[in-house]
Amino acid sequence: MFTWIFALFTLLPLHAHASDTAAIPKALLPWVDWVLVDKPKYKCPFFYNNHQQKYCAWPSHLNLELENQSGTFSSDWQLYNQSYITLPGSTHHWPQNVTVNNKPALVISRNNHPAIKLDTGHHLIQGSFSWDSIPDSLAIPDNTGIISVTVLNKSILYPTIKNQKLWLKTSDLGITKPEHRTDQLNLQVFRKIYDSTPLQLTTYLSLEVSGKQREITLPYTLFNGFIPISLTSTLPARLEADGSLLVQVRPGRWHIELKTQYPTELKDLNLAINDPEWPATEIWSFAAQTHLRLVEIEQVPAIDPSQSNTPTQWRNLPAFLVKQGDSMHFKVIRRGDPQPEPNNLSISRDLWLDFAGTGYTIQDKINGQITQGWRLDSLAETKLGHVQINGQTQLITLSPENAEQGVELRKGLLRLRNKHETTSRY
Repeated sequence: MFTWIFALFTLLPLHAHASDTAAIPKALLPWVDWVLVDKPKYKCPFFYNNHQQKYCAWPSHLNLELENQSGTFSSDWQLYNQSYITLPGSTHHWPQNVTVNNKPALVISRNNHPAIKLDTGHHLIQGSFSWDSIPDSLAIPDNTGIISVTVLNKSILYPTIKNQKLWLKTSDLGITKPEHRTDQLNLQVFRKIYDSTPLQLTTYLSLEVSGKQREITLPYTLFNGFIPISLTSTLPARLEADGSLLVQVRPGRWHIELKTQYPTELKDLNLAINDPEWPATEIWSFAAQTHLRLVEIEQVPAIDPSQSNTPTQWRNLPAFLVKQGDSMHFKVIRRGDPQPEPNNLSISRDLWLDFAGTGYTIQDKINGQITQGWRLDSLAETKLGHVQINGQTQLITLSPENAEQGVELRKGLLRLRNKHETTSRY
């Protein structure tokens, strides 16, 4: 059966992060539920390309089988919290005989759509429709993942979806669906080496697809020894254990980006490939971090990135043409920056006199660029209360040299907010 891809979801395995109750003191265990009562999405995973937004209901496959006077549907869902699930259909075509894991389910109207309420876990939802004749269109949930459509025992190769509706007749939109297309894939591979600690490698895949919608495997997306960090794709994709990328493609031009890092020092980066199905050459860009080390690239020829299809955001970087079997060698000239520029910081300070008149509460706003001395300490007569760097709360530590309170810095661009107190009048 042909599979049509609708929503922009990744198929990477997702797991909820349960709280480690073993690390919680026994006296605080009864308070866990109370603390999390206003965090209903605590155990829900993040969306694959948005680490600020969580999703508690993840759809998998929606299967529709439609006949002249009836139809059936089935769909798989993974829920990490109690959620409402919208079903296929509408007030005109209300789903009947709905079951969840083969048990009858109550269907309600929610936002003028049929829906059911489910608890945490994996659920198989099944149901049916009844009509006098096959409708021109059928409403489907807007967060549908993958959809397969069969009409009168015939798979629909190119179903049309518009305005959250599955259109079952070409005349509705005036679109003539192609009958025959050649399955072709034009793949270009670009990689960017970010010379940080640890070294980061971003793989950028450019795909030009024609023919029917299908599932393909891209075997050399992840290099051996590299740890995947994030995957950005407008097509459903899953990173396999062997480093290959499984992608469900459809006709068009698409881009996939995989960010990885190498846990230890790397002197050579090899394109250890001998496969005629893979592009004969790749283009690698190099983003140097001269304040960490100065390296010279050897064993691969440099090219002009402006004369290639290198991603626009990388064209200001040196680029190199790498063939299958080639190795990029990093010749270290020096480590660190012996003459860094001085720190360039500005501070804005607000002071509030305590009611007792014995001290101040102080709020500092520090902005600028850090190039050396990767730590900021408070004055000995003050006590730090809360520190944020670039919007993230920081751990306050004691300096091993003078035992003063402060925070460690890891990025050159600084936007710091803190509050601290004094115990004596200035």
